[in-house]
Amino acid sequence: MAWGIGATALGVVIATDFRGAARRVYGLAARSVWSAAHRDPSRRAVAFLRAGAGLFALAGPIALAWGVFELSRRRQGPGFPERFPTPVIVMWFLIAAVGLLQLWTRSGWLRRACAKGGTLRRAAAAVLTAAMVGSVAAGSFGQPVTMLCCWLVGMSAALTLLLTGKELPANP
Repeated sequence: MAWGIGATALGVVIATDFRGAARRVYGLAARSVWSAAHRDPSRRAVAFLRAGAGLFALAGPIALAWGVFELSRRRQGPGFPERFPTPVIVMWFLIAAVGLLQLWTRSGWLRRACAKGGTLRRAAAAVLTAAMVGSVAAGSFGQPVTMLCCWLVGMSAALTLLLTGKELPANP
């Protein structure tokens, strides 16, 4: 259900290019450490991103409906282990640490959101950071409900940051 809610929200926002969200997401990806492309978003690349987001926007409600159906039948999916193996926990924390470091570097998305934004954007950046840490911690301690709640709160904070940003220049 949580995946369905997040996929639907993010997919619709990016697929419709609401407030320039598709161009902004493409720009964030182009500025990432792993991408060497530092260019303005082209129409073709943004259209491809919007098409992919459209698939998420279509699959999200299906996953949400399926989750509600499974809960109504009182069936549970595969069990969530009480505790994951130590290598898995270490891997989760390393991935979260690298992600947070990248987001908070000088040119990182969260650092720029705090520098250029008001109280709402600063609060959303702090909530997103706390949600990332909380989700990893709750998952590693075997608390799936807390993990999913943190994930949903983090998704809401990320959407807030994405939608309250400044418009990017028009496509070339």
